[in-house]
Amino acid sequence: MDDKNKKTNKHEHHEHGHHDHEHEHEHDHCDCGCEDEHDHDHCDCGCEEHMSNDAFKDNEEYKKYEKAFIQLEDALIKADKELTQAQKKAEENEHLAISYKKDLERYKERAKNDEENFKIKAVENIADKLIPILDSFEQALKVGGDKNTIKGFEMIEAMLKSAIQSLGIEEIETLNQPFDPTLHNAVSKKKTKDEKKSNLVSAVYQKGYRLENGGKVIRHAMVEVYVLE
Repeated sequence: MDDKNKKTNKHEHHEHGHHDHEHEHEHDHCDCGCEDEHDHDHCDCGCEEHMSNDAFKDNEEYKKYEKAFIQLEDALIKADKELTQAQKKAEENEHLAISYKKDLERYKERAKNDEENFKIKAVENIADKLIPILDSFEQALKVGGDKNTIKGFEMIEAMLKSAIQSLGIEEIETLNQPFDPTLHNAVSKKKTKDEKKSNLVSAVYQKGYRLENGGKVIRHAMVEVYVLE
């Protein structure tokens, strides 16, 4: 066989061997086209990682942790919902507490006012009974009489004044004071040429009383007032 035929046969043999190799290189289980006996250590197709992940997912330990993770995730979602509901409920309770507090404050204020009005009314009722008696004793002392009788009247008068003061009632200052319609009731007038005396109380026919510290008037004073001629 000459050299030309040898080269031709050699070339054909090489091509035939290359074809057999490619045929043997086909694989049934690899997406990259490699057979099972393909060396995965030197393969960039990722088939080894794919096979490892599948094997890991089939592992019982992985399934256990996956289940625990899902349960934990569900518990966190549930806890978040419960926290949201609790916060909403807390806000509602806070609004209710504020409302109740305001209602309680208003109730206390009303109760305080009612108590104060009740006390004033009670004092007025007692004063209405005691003051006329005091007036009578004062008139009796002006008339005069037996020394022992006068002394007895003075003692009773002092007791009545003390009782009235203990109720928180004071006598209205009247004589020579400027006439004040909120305190005085003018029943007569007295002419004067003195401008300094104009509109002053010239005489007191009946004493006036009020609650102490400038409080409510229990009884207006009946007075006479100076007026210019």
